[in-house]
Amino acid sequence: MRASILMSLIFVCSLPTAFSFAGDLEQRQGADLPQNVPRVHFMSHDAAPVDLMAFDHLDPQQVVPTIPLQRAVQFFALNKNRIKNQRYMTIVDLSQRSSKARMYVIDLVSGQVRNFWVAHGHNSDSNADGWATSFSNVSGSLKSSLGFYLTGGLYTGHNGRSMYLHGLESSNSNAYSRGIVMHGANYVNPGWAGRSFGCPAIERRYVNGLLPKLNGGSLLYVYHH
Repeated sequence: MRASILMSLIFVCSLPTAFSFAGDLEQRQGADLPQNVPRVHFMSHDAAPVDLMAFDHLDPQQVVPTIPLQRAVQFFALNKNRIKNQRYMTIVDLSQRSSKARMYVIDLVSGQVRNFWVAHGHNSDSNADGWATSFSNVSGSLKSSLGFYLTGGLYTGHNGRSMYLHGLESSNSNAYSRGIVMHGANYVNPGWAGRSFGCPAIERRYVNGLLPKLNGGSLLYVYHH
């Protein structure tokens, strides 16, 4: 992370280590494994000071927008003992248009970033111009939900291989019951991501390589300024 966003603060975190977890087990669509369902309280990203110097190696090419990266790192640091998969962190910046590769997967060990095209909800962008402007936590809204999530397990459903998501904030607390998951979709392609029913859908070609890395309790932050 760039030095310009460092804060003179007092909380120090160590770097993450590789993790193995039961979330790698796959099941049919229905319910996530109990060990993947968060059952503890998570602190908000601004609940306490955080020393960001421990994360200064992240994003050396400065690909990720500064504000969501800073907030995600703060949330990770304050809730580290509640996050099982500490190898990867994902940021989706819905402030950007669908024409941009606006999902950033950050390797917390190497600091390297890969970005991907990702969909937003149909009714978050009612005029289909590629800009998400409205968000909801309500079932049937067909809108994206903002906030922090933990990834769950993998399953095979009507969209193929998919990954459960568990919302950690009041803005996305119904994500799991709404069926908001990460999956592949034919309407997401390089240069443009179509609209989903609220899921952060990605290109199908990345599903088998990406979801097994992110599943089992990694942090996902869906952001809009």
